[in-house]
Amino acid sequence: MNGILKEEFHIYKHLPPTSQTPRLWGAIGKWFDGPEGAKIAISTAALLQTSAPEGVEYSVQRYEYGIHRKNRPSKTMIWRNGRLIDV
Repeated sequence: MNGILKEEFHIYKHLPPTSQTPRLWGAIGKWFDGPEGAKIAISTAALLQTSAPEGVEYSVQRYEYGIHRKNRPSKTMIWRNGRLIDV
């Protein structure tokens, strides 16, 4: 894992902008880990995307916890709205 102590995959929800607010986004509280964590998170986000109202998008971010980051994860988006970005 190259200095990575723990790896998690978190699902985020992106709300469309309105006339009074910019695009809002945040974690929905679902995350997965383990060898199949990325696949499970992406399939769950894709399922949520199918029933989402127009303008709402879902994404998956990889959290990598390392020994030199003082327990703060490095975050990388790997999937958004049906597009695989990085795995």
